[in-house]
Amino acid sequence: MPMAAGSFDSHYNAPVTGTVLNVSAVPIDIGSYHILNTVAAITYIQFFYKVAASVTLGTTVADFTIGLPASGGATLHFGGSGWRTRGPLSIASTTTPTGSTGALSHVSLWKCR
Repeated sequence: MPMAAGSFDSHYNAPVTGTVLNVSAVPIDIGSYHILNTVAAITYIQFFYKVAASVTLGTTVADFTIGLPASGGATLHFGGSGWRTRGPLSIASTTTPTGSTGALSHVSLWKCR
């Protein structure tokens, strides 16, 4: 999906597994995301409005989850000022929507300028 030049900055671009990873320690405006499921089974990206140290996978309820088809992906461009997180942001990739078993995905997040 094309994005207007100068409208976004890459904020996070890395593999994600069953280890909870910090994306931002403060609220952030996400303008767009692209997530790739690199395995031949359904995976889920769990998003938490907490720092990674405050999350226990399988116990802490995710603020939202994105399901990815086997060997597929998801892309979304938010209009306006984007998706404003309600606090810090951390993520993990798992085999079930609320589980703790890790899966491998690749997440790219762009923030609004």
